[in-house]
Amino acid sequence: MSALKFTLIVSLLLLTGCQPAGHPHGDASAEPLLRTAKGACLAKIVRFEEQDERPSDGDHWRKAWLEIDQASGEVPEYLYLVVEPGGLPPPEYQQQREKDHQSLLLRHNSLEVGERHWFVFADQYDSSKYPYQVAGWWRYADGDVPSDVIEAIDNDRFASRGREGHPD
Repeated sequence: MSALKFTLIVSLLLLTGCQPAGHPHGDASAEPLLRTAKGACLAKIVRFEEQDERPSDGDHWRKAWLEIDQASGEVPEYLYLVVEPGGLPPPEYQQQREKDHQSLLLRHNSLEVGERHWFVFADQYDSSKYPYQVAGWWRYADGDVPSDVIEAIDNDRFASRGREGHPD
């Protein structure tokens, strides 16, 4: 494939709004995320707390505290965002952990105080796929959240979810 053809294809993909996996564009359905979610919300980031626990074998992390505007189901008070994983795991596990960290949907520097975001939260049984329980997120200002996320919140879709994120 010629360089020009490749550049045109990449440009077209960017212009049509292709999003990373787990982050469907507003025209796409978020139903695969909502099917196993424990909750969803529209929230404002009100503050961050940062702590580095690597000296004691922990992570370097940030808590992003949320002020909930609208919600359905189980929604956390804050998001736990790893800046850098801690500990000294075996080399093969370390490589996998670094790969997982690189592919996180929501990163420690993705959010800013004062911004509003739509979030979909995975239940605890999806921890290998969504280690920090954020299955999807969209900036409110971008206006690209799938309509079924808004409908899920408006219709209180997750109201029947129990403490564990599964129907009672």
